[in-house]
Amino acid sequence: MSETFNTFSPSFGNRPNALVGRQDVIGEFLSGLKGVPGNMKRATFFSGQRGMGKTALLLELASKAEKMDFVVANVLANAGMMDEIIQLLQLNGAGYVDKSPGRFKAINVGVPGFSFGLTFSDEIKELAATYQHLVGEGKNIAIAMAGLSSAVSGVLNGKMLTFLNRANKVRLASIPLNDISIYYSSVFKRLGKKIDAESLEKAVTATRGYPYLLQLVGYYILEYAGDSRTITRDAVQLAENSAKRELIETVYLPSLRPLSKTDMKFLRAMAESGESGTVAEVMKRMDASNATVQQYRARLIASGIVTSSAHGMTASATAILDMSSAYKFTPWTVLPTSSRGGAQ
Repeated sequence: MSETFNTFSPSFGNRPNALVGRQDVIGEFLSGLKGVPGNMKRATFFSGQRGMGKTALLLELASKAEKMDFVVANVLANAGMMDEIIQLLQLNGAGYVDKSPGRFKAINVGVPGFSFGLTFSDEIKELAATYQHLVGEGKNIAIAMAGLSSAVSGVLNGKMLTFLNRANKVRLASIPLNDISIYYSSVFKRLGKKIDAESLEKAVTATRGYPYLLQLVGYYILEYAGDSRTITRDAVQLAENSAKRELIETVYLPSLRPLSKTDMKFLRAMAESGESGTVAEVMKRMDASNATVQQYRARLIASGIVTSSAHGMTASATAILDMSSAYKFTPWTVLPTSSRGGAQ
């Protein structure tokens, strides 16, 4: 059990042993840290759906920044966030301060910089103003922020946040399946377990390129393989089934519960129209006007539940609809009626 969990960490907020397929994203942020203060890459927004590895990425960036002699403050964006940042900087930066109050020892970056990892709230306005002021003074600082796509959109659309709109914005996408295949192969080989090409492909395909599923599927594969030196196709199938059940409970339901009845009606119409469904087809299935469909389409795009493609087509490219199709699962059959209440 300990070997399995030490290899795969399928829990939200955990930092896995390896961030598969995120090397470019990490490298880009670190290049900003190596650059001069004020570098655009030092202020980065990471957005994505639940389970896309946002928190794990922030923890990884914080760890690497610390190795570059940055003083790091990881916080959540809630009431008292600014006070918590100050407290963490004082605590984590104690090693850079000599006995004289306010005086810093010499370190590689000249003065301590810091990176913030957070999800979004109104306090970001105060944080952004402070950060912009410090950048203007040439301080060696950086800021990394992550949140759901809808949260990022809401922050960037706010007033008096010109600085934030100029920040580097990175939307975390699915991981290339080839990267996952290489990672699984290396992990299983290191653990002394054999897996044939067909079973490996099945395991990789089951992840759908989704970081959380990468951890879940890998975790359950090792659990079902047990002490056996061979990972069988049956073990992979059992792992996929278990990962699916956990995905529904931890990702699908939390994402869909806030939606209204009309939001769900739109999703049903879109799913029934298929991957190439047009807005016109959704209008027909919903028996709704163009204005109504566009309103709910915009709401769901802003929340990151669906995405938009060319020529007015609605694409089920998000994790929820994409994977529910792969798993032959329709989200509205799982949600109880009471969970679909709220605003129309």
